[in-house]
Amino acid sequence: MLYRASMSDLGIFLGYEYGYPKTVAVAMLPSNMFMEHPQIAMVYNEGDPRLFVEVAARMRKWLQEEGYNCALAMRRRNPAAFRRATKHFGEPRDYGTMLLYEF
Repeated sequence: MLYRASMSDLGIFLGYEYGYPKTVAVAMLPSNMFMEHPQIAMVYNEGDPRLFVEVAARMRKWLQEEGYNCALAMRRRNPAAFRRATKHFGEPRDYGTMLLYEF
């Protein structure tokens, strides 16, 4: 079962198995002119991989219905694992570098 909770610029996609949430994906549409593309803020799956594929497809469909053909995501720590986990969202390609400034 899939469920999407949202505000106008936020999509939270949940996948359920046996009545329990097992998959979540969160995306944000650009909210101002400084945001170049929608952003995939979080993905997580502890359920059946097919459920994750279904959630990814639903998020991609929502982004396309909103008029977008791509989305940005920030990977942390293990790039290979992140690419494997998000391969169902579309074809990834490197797009600049994300920097973290601590102060």
